[in-house]
Order: sequence, then structure tokens, then C-alpha cells
Amino acid sequence: VLISPFPKEGYANIYARDITERRQAEDALKESTKRLTTIFQMSPVGIFFSRRSDAKFIEVNEAFLEAIGYARGEVIGRTPRELNLWVDSQDHHRFMEDLAREGRIHGFELRHRRKSGYIIDVQISLLPLDVEGESCLIGTLTDISERKRTAERERKEHEETAFANRILRLFVEHDGDELFDRALAVIREGMVSEYGVFGYITE
Repeated sequence: VLISPFPKEGYANIYARDITERRQAEDALKESTKRLTTIFQMSPVGIFFSRRSDAKFIEVNEAFLEAIGYARGEVIGRTPRELNLWVDSQDHHRFMEDLAREGRIHGFELRHRRKSGYIIDVQISLLPLDVEGESCLIGTLTDISERKRTAERERKEHEETAFANRILRLFVEHDGDELFDRALAVIREGMVSEYGVFGYITE
């Protein structure tokens, strides 16, 4: 509201502008920001923001902190290298090459080191994002260690089943000395395989 008085004339002009729509837009923006903040903090997937210029973390959520074992104050303003997250330098090299070439990362699997020193398997995705005019990255980090262990167990089980089936077929298809020789060859094959069903490694 703007008031322009005219004392001599005994009146004043009053100017008013309806700001209902602007106020509604501001309220909607505040509500949207509140929702996004809630989703960010409650997400079961680790989410982080980092600057492209120096790779320093500028914001992270609780799931991200839980995955790497650090407190928020230990992470903000520091880089993955400073936190000693990278386990394999070749993973880091491939990761940076993919990011430079594609401008983003999707489902990159690598190993990370938690604060305790424990190694976990993670999957990372990154997208470019401008934050208040600054070039940044928003990323997700998912701990896939259990999935990897499950896949390894399933692979072992598959190997063991295939091995057992080969032995059974030998008893059906052969007998006598031939059966013994073929069975021994199959067993030796399993024993000398680096990831064989017996878990032995050749020397």
C-alpha cells in the first residue's frame, strides 16, 4: 500500500496492489522446499551434493553418512580423497574418465572404504546441477555389499549343482575303470579351478 497525502487539498491518494498471487507462489515454494528437504533427509538411499570445481561435499543426507561411517561435520567441505573413500585407484581413474566423457555417471560399481577401514561395495550415480549459479553434482550412493555376497553365494551354488550333476551323469553313462578315471578327472578339475567348488587354489 502506498499513501500520497495532499494536506492543502485535504485528501490523500491511496495506491494498493494485490500481491495475493505472489504470496501464494512464495508459500508454495516454501512448502515445496520443505518437502524436498524431508525427502532428502529421509531417503534410504545415500544422497550428496558436491562442487565440480574441487569435488568437496556441500551437503549429504543421513543414509550417505551411515554408509560411509562418518559424521556430517567430518564430511562437509572435504573430498572423497581426503576422506580416503577410494580403495582402488583404477576405479577412481575410470570413474573420472566416464564423468569427463559423459558429463554424468549411472550405476558405477566400485569399492569404498568406511571410516572404520571396512571395505564395502557401492553403486554411484551422478548428475550435473547448478546450485545458486555454481556448477555442482548431485549423486546417489547405494551399499550393494549384501547383493554382491548373495550373487557370489548363488554362483557357488550353481557351480556345486553343476558339479554334482556331472558326477551323477558319470555313474549313469559309465562303469568300471572308465567311471573311476572320468570321475577322478572331474574332481581334479574342480580342485584346481581358482574358484572351484572345493575352493582350492593351484600353487
